[in-house]
Amino acid sequence: EVEILRSAAREAGIHVVIGINERSTSSIGTLYNTLLTIGPDGTLLGKHRKLMPTWAEKLTWAPGDGAGLKVHDTAIGPLGALACGENTNTLARFTLLAQGELVHVASYISLPVAPPDYDMAEAIKLRAMAHSFEGKVFTIVSCSTVSEEIIAAMEGVVPDARARLQRKSSAFSGVIGPDGRVVGEPLIDEEGIVYAEIDLGRCIQPKQMHDIVGHYNRFDVFDLRVSRRRLEPISLTERVQTFDSDDAGLIETAQPGAHSA
Repeated sequence: EVEILRSAAREAGIHVVIGINERSTSSIGTLYNTLLTIGPDGTLLGKHRKLMPTWAEKLTWAPGDGAGLKVHDTAIGPLGALACGENTNTLARFTLLAQGELVHVASYISLPVAPPDYDMAEAIKLRAMAHSFEGKVFTIVSCSTVSEEIIAAMEGVVPDARARLQRKSSAFSGVIGPDGRVVGEPLIDEEGIVYAEIDLGRCIQPKQMHDIVGHYNRFDVFDLRVSRRRLEPISLTERVQTFDSDDAGLIETAQPGAHSA
């Protein structure tokens, strides 16, 4: 399935950031909510597992780790990405900004079942504007939509599914500039393509005023440390047997983490 995505990116000559259900290599009972970043030549540039599933998502996905908190050097600029609600995680966002991120991808789900007084489209836009304004970067927001196929499937389970899932102002897709304003025409609740022109030179002047990962911070006061170690259920080591030069005795050595005798 990933190879299909890589081939599509290669054929179109485009950069792709897309969410997938990633199966654990260690257990058939574990899934990760994962973002893939693919280059225009089909190269898999990165894989980020959402750090914390949000609310009911915990029933489906396991927590990720920091191994994918990376910014990729691409032809369109230093590119980073976060999934849905973790775009509210200040430390995760700062981690990407501090690696030189200038183009940020924020992926979201449409949420028509939010509380009646909650405007999901506006909330998504607000979070994207905050990241762009704080970091002086471009943010590309891609939000899913609720298709007729989904509604039809849910109607068999939830009687009022259609009315609930067709609620308006539940999804926002668009581009935000480094001044926190929308660039081009966004999409609200609609599936389609958003077009916008990105000039990374526009990031310079705002950073001259407030550069929170540069001159406008105090790293002698604040010290953020991030583990990018991939979390695995087990760490395996192998014993190595060696003999001394006279073959007089057996010397056992072990790799780090193992007991030696």
